Amino acid sequence: MREWVLEYLRCLDIEIRVSKWDRWTGEPYSGIIKCDNKTYYIRRGIAILLDIKTDPVSRIKGLYEALPAAPWKASRSDWIRHMRYIHLRMLIDALVANKERGEGTLNILALGCGWGWEAWALRALLKRLNYKRFRIIGIDIANKPLKLARKLLREMREENIDFMVSPAERLPFKNASFDFVTGLFGVLDHSKVYPLIFKEVSRVLNPGGIFVFTVLNKFALDWMIKVIKNPRLYIKTVKKAKDPFTRVTIPLPKGGSIRIPTHYYNPTEVGKLVRKYGFEKIRAYGLFSILPMNFKKKKFDLHHEALSKLERRICDVFPVYLFGRYLGMIVKKTSQ
Repeated sequence: MREWVLEYLRCLDIEIRVSKWDRWTGEPYSGIIKCDNKTYYIRRGIAILLDIKTDPVSRIKGLYEALPAAPWKASRSDWIRHMRYIHLRMLIDALVANKERGEGTLNILALGCGWGWEAWALRALLKRLNYKRFRIIGIDIANKPLKLARKLLREMREENIDFMVSPAERLPFKNASFDFVTGLFGVLDHSKVYPLIFKEVSRVLNPGGIFVFTVLNKFALDWMIKVIKNPRLYIKTVKKAKDPFTRVTIPLPKGGSIRIPTHYYNPTEVGKLVRKYGFEKIRAYGLFSILPMNFKKKKFDLHHEALSKLERRICDVFPVYLFGRYLGMIVKKTSQ
């Protein structure tokens, strides 16, 4: 655990008791963090900023621990590569928008970072865009992918990135402590109290700070086409239209599957959440608007290749982005 992360914690009184130090990095490997009346733990170099016994958010933790540490690598399929291409474009556009803030250390928080894709992408982009100073904190509810992230971090010998276990719904960080927050691919979709994430991001962002995120879209074009073609699916969709949550089945690599509660947003709802918590929209994107999403396949055929190239060109064009399986957005905090 990087000791500089303690500067970001929302504590009036903080104390760290280290029981073991990492022999490779000299950093805390295990111990306790006393944060006012809360007790957090350090395990295998990862700060656990979550009360596993009492926090209701921890119930979903076990579901994510059952998944592979890095299931969404771009090398696994052309569909994932396509998705990451647009994620990368969103990050570039968001960093360019953030450039207006001037010099100084750029403090970044990556929500639901898993094995750290956002951190590694941002690290490369920041250096390419000549950001001199930055710090990145990646959080996730599951410990397994963060172990892989820490392993990669050690191999890179990067001092300005760290990872910890924390719920996005109750961020343990100080008010106005970050300039840039990401929430890509899932973190805003699988929370029972998803409006709290928008509220918490607004709290920890500085005025003028950037939030870049994606959410599942209730009115995705490829889904509507499936519904029209399948009468049973149409009836099922109509019956569940008013339910705020459904359950998505995710297969496991060694057999079996898990069902994760999922909220599908509509564009109007996203706009209301953005305005309610003091943000203004800068740009929107659609992921899998023209190209149908299919993570079960690995390789594009010529038809899919053409659709992918077209979508990459027009993913931020109205009204194309309104019909993506995922709706992406860059917003700026305007309120104090």
